[in-house]
Parts: sequence; structure tokens; C-alpha cells
Amino acid sequence: MKVSNIDETLILSEMKIVMIGAGNLATQFAKACLRARHDILQVYSRTAEAANTLAQQVGGAPVTDTNLLAYDADAYVFALRDSALGEMIPKVCHGREQRVFLHTAGSVPMSVFEG
Repeated sequence: MKVSNIDETLILSEMKIVMIGAGNLATQFAKACLRARHDILQVYSRTAEAANTLAQQVGGAPVTDTNLLAYDADAYVFALRDSALGEMIPKVCHGREQRVFLHTAGSVPMSVFEG
């Protein structure tokens, strides 16, 4: 998968977003996306309780199985522990190679999406 710059016209228009993670950072990021008039399609978490809690706040559907993640989102935001990225990226990115992928980990380079 090629890592490239995000098309600014996509950011300025309403995006359909899938949040991968449901912790504090994911919560704040999802709420900011809503304020910017983007749609949160789904909220993924390992636990149903966490997925449900954030999904209720932002209007997305809760998901606990990566096989059930939408294929038609504009962007997938990974707001996870750094150590979880390596496991989650192949599960989420497979079949969605032409979509936008973002992660919030400051210590992990964007090259994590390559390959």
C-alpha cells in the first residue's frame, strides 16, 4: 500500500469515517469530526461496552469484529495503543487499499501502512 498525502478536497468535504478504537483519544477525535460535519459510520473496539459507549455519543454503529467494518468509508482512523497497530492494520486495511488511513500514534511512522 502506498503512503501518500491526503487530498485536501476530501478533508474539506463531508467524510464517512470509521473509528478504530474507543478510548479517550478516539472519543475526542470522533467528536471533533462531528463538529467538522463529518459522519462517524462505525466505532470499532475489542469490547462491546466501549464500542457501544462511543457509538451512542457520536451516532455510529458499534462493531467488535473487524470483518464487519464498512468498506465504503472515506477514512479509517486508528486511535489505538501503539502496540496494537501492527495487529490491526492488516485486518482493517485489507480490501480497502484505496481508502485513507490515519493513525494517532506519535511514536509510530506512517510507513507502518506500507506493504
